[in-house]
Amino acid sequence: MEIIIYENKIIDGEIDELIIKEFKSQLEIHKSLKEKGNQIEEFELDITFFFVDYVTNVYINAFINFLKNDEFKTYDFYSLKLTGNSINFEELSLILPYLNTNPFITKLDLSGNSCGHYQDKFGQEIFDYFSVNTTLKVLDLSLNYIGNIDRCNHCGNECNYDNENTKDEENYNIMYIMNGIKSNPHTALIEIDLSYNNIDKSCMYSIARMLETNTSLKKLDLSNNILSRGLYDEISPTSLEILGKSLLLNQTLCHLDISISCCLIEEYERFGSIIQNNYTLLFVNYQKPHIIKIDILDDFCARNQKLIKSKEKFMNFILTIRKQQKKRLFLVELYDLIFSEFILTF
Repeated sequence: MEIIIYENKIIDGEIDELIIKEFKSQLEIHKSLKEKGNQIEEFELDITFFFVDYVTNVYINAFINFLKNDEFKTYDFYSLKLTGNSINFEELSLILPYLNTNPFITKLDLSGNSCGHYQDKFGQEIFDYFSVNTTLKVLDLSLNYIGNIDRCNHCGNECNYDNENTKDEENYNIMYIMNGIKSNPHTALIEIDLSYNNIDKSCMYSIARMLETNTSLKKLDLSNNILSRGLYDEISPTSLEILGKSLLLNQTLCHLDISISCCLIEEYERFGSIIQNNYTLLFVNYQKPHIIKIDILDDFCARNQKLIKSKEKFMNFILTIRKQQKKRLFLVELYDLIFSEFILTF
């Protein structure tokens, strides 16, 4: 279900009241149907605004007032979609604390907003949300300008965050998010989308630290970012090298998308050689227009996929023996299985 609000539906003096009324009426209908035992689809609250930025801010404030309502925590919807609303880092820091009061939200879509402006003073609320949340499973932060483009305080223009004095500094926005996830031992996140964010090395250190200890994440999308070494950096490790070393410690990530990342074939090959001792990553999407196949990455994924299938076959064999309640294993059958399906995988 979508709640789409157009400018001509609401006049200035009734903004908060009418927006909240529309939210609550749709949520109450869903709640009523569920209480009556009706078979209904999972409920997605899609809040989309269609007007210029300065008016959008008024409606975002109205939405925040809606979140403050005690009734909000009782509404049962699995997904909150706030895409394309020009939400900045400050507004995000006001929204997230209230989301923790609702135990039903498992998907948060913040794609197409403006969360990528460096504002250190609003970071603590972002950190707090991710460090204590135990229900969110899918986080979409794509197209948010989180990476290496910053607003110059002097001229107001977009300036590249890539010079000798700043290129090794960490990006505050991504650091607060990743450190929050890293510090949360009960995080339920299984999927994060960071595509189209100008992600570069200033972000990758924080992402890598999170991956080193995380035990829940299954899918990470870093496509359409700036993961290449750069023209003037031939000594320090690349973004892919930093990422690869973190994956040697990660035991849960299955799907990684690093396509359209401006990397040379040599950088992909180096990444493939680093992650050879990872046995849980099953899919690496590195494709971009006109790129040739990279054997080391294809072979790596094929090996891990075969290994997972072998482990599953082995466990099914053990479970079958247990179900049959036999006192001893058939040693010949067990040896054949291990030798043919498990050992030869390496």
